[in-house]
Amino acid sequence: MCRSVHVFILLVAFFSFISVSYAFNDKALYYEGISYAKRGSLDFAFMIFDELTREFPSSAFFEDALFAKGEYYFSICDYNDAYSVFKKITASKELSKRKLFSYVYIFKLSQILNKDKDRRNQYIKNILTFRQITLLFRDSHEINYLSPLQKKYQAVYFIDRVEVYVDGEKFFEASF
Repeated sequence: MCRSVHVFILLVAFFSFISVSYAFNDKALYYEGISYAKRGSLDFAFMIFDELTREFPSSAFFEDALFAKGEYYFSICDYNDAYSVFKKITASKELSKRKLFSYVYIFKLSQILNKDKDRRNQYIKNILTFRQITLLFRDSHEINYLSPLQKKYQAVYFIDRVEVYVDGEKFFEASF
């Protein structure tokens, strides 16, 4: 009886150590969050991405995890937290696809929250001029991004406008 108790305690300690060491690896956390998102467990994915952003602020996965948090907040109508998260991403110096789509969210959230009326034109300008795009011999240019929560983002730049889609549904449109 005592021997089985000792074995049980050792097994619990061993598996606890494995899960703790696993949790302290930013890459492992990131892919665990994606795994939850692929299975449709967005609440668990959010918790993983939240932990990653708190524990690993210097991680290469930090801004993707931050974007996932913003998406999650937006999806549960927690617009103030979503706004704060997307503002952090747009403040970054890095020119990334997630930054483009964060500007779209910031614009939409500024309308929902009735904030930043004086900055909305700047948000639209940031979206329209996000990258130098040449439409030589084609009608449009696309920028695609698959978020950690597995949402498919697409910005389609035409000669006179940009259209942004989230999972195939139009989310935003602006004219040049």
